[in-house]
Amino acid sequence: MCIECGHSVSSLYTEYGRGHIRLTQCTHCQHFADKYVELDVVSKFIDLLLHKPQVYRHLLVNKLEYRQPTMERNVSKLGILLILFNVYIDWFRLEEGGRKRNVQELLFGHQHSFAVQYLVILGGSIIDAMAVLGGVLAASVVLQRGTRHVKKWPAVATALVISSFGKVLTLLLVIWDYNEAYYPWLLD
Repeated sequence: MCIECGHSVSSLYTEYGRGHIRLTQCTHCQHFADKYVELDVVSKFIDLLLHKPQVYRHLLVNKLEYRQPTMERNVSKLGILLILFNVYIDWFRLEEGGRKRNVQELLFGHQHSFAVQYLVILGGSIIDAMAVLGGVLAASVVLQRGTRHVKKWPAVATALVISSFGKVLTLLLVIWDYNEAYYPWLLD
């Protein structure tokens, strides 16, 4: 599929030898069908941050055809990174909420060590991520009336991780002052 216009193409590239490829041009829009085939991970990461739809089409449509039966290593790393960001955001929300209510004991009404607090919030974030994945898979079983999509859980997990990439931007609200009226809802 062409990542620019969405039309079908016969192939994304032609291989002329080991490591030598020529990208296919889309006959409809005259752009390269998928320029991300030859770009590195850093370029894709930057385009994900910029929310370019072409990189999402590359990762969710074109790459899924060639995907192994397990999650891709870089997507797994990104998923772990998003869980760790979620831990930090949740911890920050707990701290801010405690400060506003003048409460020192943030977890279960008791004062806990740093490690215990981190592990409890990490466990909650992992359970949250697994619940979302399980919920999407369960919904696909109900809506598709079959377990065909459950076998493709790596593709579903990849789509969830990539679609959650915008959560990285909420970290900026922790770093900079967000006292404006329209920012705090992002952390809630």
